[in-house]
Amino acid sequence: VSTAQNIVGFDWRWRDIKSTAYTTAVLIEFDSIMSTYGFSADDVVEYNLVYDTGEEDSNNDLLVPVYDVTFAKPDSDGAGANFHLKFDATEFDPQVQIIQPSGSITVQPGSPVTFDCYVLFGTPPYVYQWYSHVDGVLFSSATTSSFTTSTLSEAIKSNIAYPHSISVLIRDSEDRFSRDEISVKIDSTAAMAANMEIVLIGLGALILLTAFLIVAKKRGALVIFFLLMLFSAFVFLPITSASSGVERNPVYQPSAPTGAYDDGIKEVGIEWIGLSYHTYDGANMLTGSQSCSEGFYNHMGSVGGYSLEFNWGEYSAWESDFRDTTINHGNDSQWIDAVDMVYYQGHGGTRAVSFTSNHDEDRARFDQMKLGDGDLDMIAFDSCSVLAWYDPYVAKNIFERWSPALQGVHQVLGFATSAQNTNSMGLKFAQYMTGLYPLPALTIMESWFRAAVEFQPSDRKVAMFYGTNSTNPFQPQLDDPINDHAKGFGYVCSDPTPERIEWFVYIRSSC
Repeated sequence: VSTAQNIVGFDWRWRDIKSTAYTTAVLIEFDSIMSTYGFSADDVVEYNLVYDTGEEDSNNDLLVPVYDVTFAKPDSDGAGANFHLKFDATEFDPQVQIIQPSGSITVQPGSPVTFDCYVLFGTPPYVYQWYSHVDGVLFSSATTSSFTTSTLSEAIKSNIAYPHSISVLIRDSEDRFSRDEISVKIDSTAAMAANMEIVLIGLGALILLTAFLIVAKKRGALVIFFLLMLFSAFVFLPITSASSGVERNPVYQPSAPTGAYDDGIKEVGIEWIGLSYHTYDGANMLTGSQSCSEGFYNHMGSVGGYSLEFNWGEYSAWESDFRDTTINHGNDSQWIDAVDMVYYQGHGGTRAVSFTSNHDEDRARFDQMKLGDGDLDMIAFDSCSVLAWYDPYVAKNIFERWSPALQGVHQVLGFATSAQNTNSMGLKFAQYMTGLYPLPALTIMESWFRAAVEFQPSDRKVAMFYGTNSTNPFQPQLDDPINDHAKGFGYVCSDPTPERIEWFVYIRSSC
């Protein structure tokens, strides 16, 4: 409208508003939003919760709740102008829940298992991908959420069947995603479910056979011949159609490391827990654990020349793999102390790292570890607070907690604070150890610290703990873990066994 009150332009935006809501979402508290963005209460003049139509000129947009906030912006004279900002008042990311099976199950090999999920929020259409950490991708679809399979492998470790971690990843049309997970164990020793079709057919055959015998007492051999034909139709055909296909199901059973205690062979192993944490005392899923750990593992194999010995993830990662053989039936001599390098990723703390398998416990305690009395040279814990300076729960500093565990391992890597779960820090750590152009191969400590600086927030602290036979740790000799490289990429120090250790050293740095 011009100054002369003439209409010089007209912009009409409209929406066809439906009477029922598209969905319901949880409202975010206003104070929480202000705190997240660093605004104080004094900055706010007023705010209102309103419904916003978005920016697209379309009648298909959703009306979404937003906070319309007026802020004061004082100038140098103490006065100033107000300005407006809008903040989303809800989390509108999709949420997925597996609804079939409704809980963890154990079935015989060859048994059909149906999977389905339900999606809330987000913007359809959705793309679905179902995945097993043992068998890989099971099913992908842009149209349907459900599928049935009878070919899941029977996964076995140390002659014990362990569950598949079955996860579903959904993405909406705006490339937002959500995950859920469930455990399914394929176990040939599990009780077999009865096949009701065969039972009913067999019962029907028996009833008919009995009836014919009663009616046909005097009809002779012709009736008997007919009965034999009828009986064969009921008995032999269902047996043929009821073939379970057990023989076709693969068995996944990796062997223990082949180069155990053989320093002429360099080996690497990883253990990680990620999506299965959703069943673990309310712990958050760690969505990056698999890709981060396997990035490290595969690079050390393909570029580093290390023998890839074990990749235990989710329910196949066991705390007993870390526990010394002399303590409560530990099995470290078969797994983590049978290789040169180990990378662990999962939730951790000042006294232990955690597992979802409960074999035999759900935590691997540091005071039950004897690292390096076998083949282990380096272990990295990509988890929170493993190398924190002080543990207030047991009133012990890091030297008191970790010194007894060092039995020849060159270095223990970790964090002195919380750590952020990432997709690629493990790969970058491995790349620095083998040389990332134009850089030459770095020492293990340099590689770990540099990777942490790149992938962790600046308020986190990365750390290393080791024992040295240097008489002066502030001026270490060459034969010191601080100079250690991955095998084949530079100097490697001798094993700092307990009788040779002069000092224990703790190094930490801000990321």
